[in-house]
Amino acid sequence: MAKTFTITNPATVYIPNDVVNRYLVIDSIEYLITNYASNVFTLEDTANNLVNGTYHWSILGYPVNQRFYLDSIIYTYENLDDKGGYYQRGTNA
Repeated sequence: MAKTFTITNPATVYIPNDVVNRYLVIDSIEYLITNYASNVFTLEDTANNLVNGTYHWSILGYPVNQRFYLDSIIYTYENLDDKGGYYQRGTNA
């Protein structure tokens, strides 16, 4: 069942241009966004959970073909001993 979700104060939120096929999350339930135009989302609500009201919401998902870029990575390691294959701090072998 398709439902609509209207943003009442659009000047205070940022909505990406490519939200179709992402999910709008309301009360830990994910609703597939099938359309977005003029501050109104059209959502798939097959379980008929969404009723009239005011909700806290967020958009979940990644844009299609978005690449992941890694700027830096930090590795931490500890030396391993050759007796048993593991190292325990504070013990003497």
